[in-house]
Amino acid sequence: MLHLYEAHSPELVEMADSTCTGLQLVNFWQDVALDWHKNRVYIPQDLLAQYDLDDDYIQARTQLLRQPEADARWQEMMQLLLTDARQRLQAGLLLSSHLSGRISLELKMMVLGGLRILERLEANKAAQSGSSFYYAFLFLPPERRRAITALYAFCREVDDVVDEVHEESVARMKLVWWRTQVADLYEGRAHHPVMQALAPHIKAFDLPQDELLAVIDGMEMDLDQVRYQSWIELERYCWHAASVLTNIIRDVGDDARRGRIYLPQEDLDKFGVSPHEILDQQHSERFEALMAFQTERAQDLYRQAMRALPAVDRRAQRPGLLMAAIYHALLVEIANDRWHVLEQRISLTPIRKFWLAWKTWVSGGRSLQRKLGR
Repeated sequence: MLHLYEAHSPELVEMADSTCTGLQLVNFWQDVALDWHKNRVYIPQDLLAQYDLDDDYIQARTQLLRQPEADARWQEMMQLLLTDARQRLQAGLLLSSHLSGRISLELKMMVLGGLRILERLEANKAAQSGSSFYYAFLFLPPERRRAITALYAFCREVDDVVDEVHEESVARMKLVWWRTQVADLYEGRAHHPVMQALAPHIKAFDLPQDELLAVIDGMEMDLDQVRYQSWIELERYCWHAASVLTNIIRDVGDDARRGRIYLPQEDLDKFGVSPHEILDQQHSERFEALMAFQTERAQDLYRQAMRALPAVDRRAQRPGLLMAAIYHALLVEIANDRWHVLEQRISLTPIRKFWLAWKTWVSGGRSLQRKLGR
């Protein structure tokens, strides 16, 4: 094609080869599950082995790209592949600038289409059909939805450092590395795929650098402290993440299996529950009383938040209200199940999340306010 347009210097041919390869790789990485069902695996075997993965792993998790709980090894490997594809496609944008007329426009459109697919894949951690965040973002205008999806993907990446990396020293090093990524992002040098997805929205939505660093601060707290003496201590931790107390109530069992107890020690003492009982998953009436106390505390925090939000701001804050409605319903569901959270993880069905999101969006949060007022 370049020969037809008399633009066939070695440099331009190299750019064209890189672009064609990048477009093919985009197709491969978005179709991992589909290709598996055709008995095809395009991920290099040596790369799978490098991340301790194999064909059996792909077979067991063919829907992994659409699951929020995706294995950290898989996520890291896919990010490497997506970054490589993105770098190859950048050559296509450079090549289009050396061409003119129709071929330049068509090439640029193809490359931008490939980059858009990469953007979707890179932000897949938030865009999950079963995720509460998916429903909170569902009704947003496209540009705002892309921004908040990229922001949440960053939060998930940093959170996974603490949850998935078992060596504390390695986790700390990774968090330090993420701080450098934030600094580079605000200096116009986005390297990581998630940061590249976030970069266009920094100025558009005036996202403060300190707020991104505060997310990392919150994750470091997970490394520094796995027990909390009082609610005052825990409240400081809760400032760093959304709906934390509801998450703590839901994840008591999961956290215990990681050796963590976020419930304040003073509350355990008040209700006569020892840390040993939680770590050993011993459900009791005393444990139920402790959890009922935490549930009422969370309910009161939701009420305080609604009272503090001026009515004039509720339209702009609807994504947050959607999240609050879904997490509040989860809180009620846990209470109705008598707080059996030590041995299971209670969740809402996708259809119920969608209904809650739609109802809250249409009512501007009034449906949630009525529930909290009861």
